[in-house]
Amino acid sequence: MGILEHGSPPLAGSRFLDLFAGSGAVGLEAASRGAEAVLLVENDPAAVATIRKNIEHLGETGRVRLLVADASRLGPAREPFDLLVVIPPHQPPAVVRAAGLTGETGWVPVAFPTMRAPVDGVWAVGDVTALRLPNGLPMPKAAVFAQQQAEAAARDIARALGATAPEPEISGRGRCWFITGAGEAGYVEGEFLTEPAPVVQLYAPAAEHFRAMEQELAEWSAQASG
Repeated sequence: MGILEHGSPPLAGSRFLDLFAGSGAVGLEAASRGAEAVLLVENDPAAVATIRKNIEHLGETGRVRLLVADASRLGPAREPFDLLVVIPPHQPPAVVRAAGLTGETGWVPVAFPTMRAPVDGVWAVGDVTALRLPNGLPMPKAAVFAQQQAEAAARDIARALGATAPEPEISGRGRCWFITGAGEAGYVEGEFLTEPAPVVQLYAPAAEHFRAMEQELAEWSAQASG
């Protein structure tokens, strides 16, 4: 992500490969910043439809290609690339899927901001949920948002049990870290529930950000063990 923001290493003229491309947003952003060729690899039908729509909408049918395939079973590369982005897919635990709690997205649909699942008496928070942002994209699966969801769910559970508790509330403000190696990390921070789309800022990878991330992780660990 720091590469996209600051062009180091150089993005202009590069060949960019995005595996498990999702909406294709990262690869399309690379194209807008000068990548010579972009290959998006995705096989989820909904994601594939979104990628095709985005490529056409942005007029990038020349530089951006879509390969509909399972990115985990590609075999040796048939062409060289300068930059690679990989965000592997994940899914809810088997017990959650077996319980029939997941919806058509493969995740547990929840009501905002109570975090109630469609099944009576069930609340869900964190990575298993399908909570959409105002622009239709999923809320990032980050600990800061899971904590907000848990607090909202706890309030709603208390109220459902007849206790006095504040109204459930999720601020949507938080950050998502990413590690770029060499002891550096960057992050995206902002208001993720702002309409019509999140208002966020990208902070470039730096050693001080990596240290801040480690400190935050240590604080989370202390909460979990305390």
